[in-house]
Amino acid sequence: MVATETAAVLEKFREEAGEGRRAADGPEATLQALAMSQVGLLLVHEDPDDSRTAWFGPDPGQVGLTSEEVKAMGVDDPQQARLTDVALRAALGTGADVRVVPSAGGPTGGLGAILRWS
Repeated sequence: MVATETAAVLEKFREEAGEGRRAADGPEATLQALAMSQVGLLLVHEDPDDSRTAWFGPDPGQVGLTSEEVKAMGVDDPQQARLTDVALRAALGTGADVRVVPSAGGPTGGLGAILRWS
């Protein structure tokens, strides 16, 4: 059942990404969408060996790949954490759902989203 639902979610993600309208594909686009509370469903491939990081502020939507991006949002002292953890915190804090997906057939760089609006 879960595998069938995940396959349907990935198909919907590919459909939306192909139209270029209601999907964010890859870490940069996904964090930008999270910063705008635009994400309806975060798609994440959890890899314990993934050491990529991102930055965040006290509010859930204050996220970026660099500290400068988060400082531009009015955060004086951005914090750094694993990219996946930053994305999950932002998703949950902005009311988005989360789906763990396999790397094969999933979003670029293991992080993507189906958006609430384009």
